[in-house]
Amino acid sequence: MPLFKSRKADTPTFDLGPEAEHIKQLVHAFDQLPEFQVDSLAAQTLDAERAAVIDQADTNLPYADAVRDYAGTTGDALWRARDAADEAGTVHTFNRLPDRFAKNPKALTAAALAARGLFTRNLIGTAGYTQDDYDTLTGPWRRVVGSIHPADPDAPTTPDHLTRVWADA
Repeated sequence: MPLFKSRKADTPTFDLGPEAEHIKQLVHAFDQLPEFQVDSLAAQTLDAERAAVIDQADTNLPYADAVRDYAGTTGDALWRARDAADEAGTVHTFNRLPDRFAKNPKALTAAALAARGLFTRNLIGTAGYTQDDYDTLTGPWRRVVGSIHPADPDAPTTPDHLTRVWADA
């Protein structure tokens, strides 16, 4: 199964940047993950908790503030990654994702964050984009699956407030 849908001649192509091979490896790795790792990736993103706290505005949950903080930190990292990519004049998109992404949207969140982190890895230190932002974006994948780039240090540890959230859930 090809990673990208074939294009018409007049369709623009998109450069995945200097980390293109690592991004492609990440996509292929996701397609081969055992179900327990797919479930773990979904849990790392706190997707269900985020939906309960933010989308449904359930502020009575004991971990609501921690979930909002995590969602805000991740969102901020994504914006800084986008700003760094914009400043560098790069564009990131996939034409078609493997079928497994569509079947596991919560795990897709973690894979998409990791892909965005990889795409902007070479831009760390520009436009306010930091190593902490990169670790936030790639952390769920690196904690569950492993390294996504040979030059990455060990996986960042799970933030204490998230460990508490999962324990309380």
